[in-house]
Amino acid sequence: MLYESTGKSPPRDAGDYKRCIQPDLTPSAHYCLVTVKVNPTVPPMIGMCVPRSCTSETLPATAAEFISLLFPKTPIPASAITASCTDEQVVYTLPREARGVIVLLAGLGTLVLIGSLVDLFSSRPSPSSSSA
Repeated sequence: MLYESTGKSPPRDAGDYKRCIQPDLTPSAHYCLVTVKVNPTVPPMIGMCVPRSCTSETLPATAAEFISLLFPKTPIPASAITASCTDEQVVYTLPREARGVIVLLAGLGTLVLIGSLVDLFSSRPSPSSSSA
């Protein structure tokens, strides 16, 4: 899962952050955003899902080695690479007010549905007995 959650198309591929931080898929991984400072206007960035043993301090050297293997004619020093890693589990919660609005709208929708059904069944003509 580490590779699948890592960005693969520089200069700007943040990878799959949500997949990387899911403890059931990647329990020993965390997300890091690696920036290569070769172009001051638009520095290339790539999101990486890496083992927890990689830190913001050690990842630039590892990334520099990896880049030198891919592009041996254009080595990039580790000093030109920065990494920002996150370890917190992000939990998305709705504010209390938003939950209240959702409950209110769901209640109103239920009342509209019930009212429509009552109107539909009350306006039907009753079956009359046909005479022979």
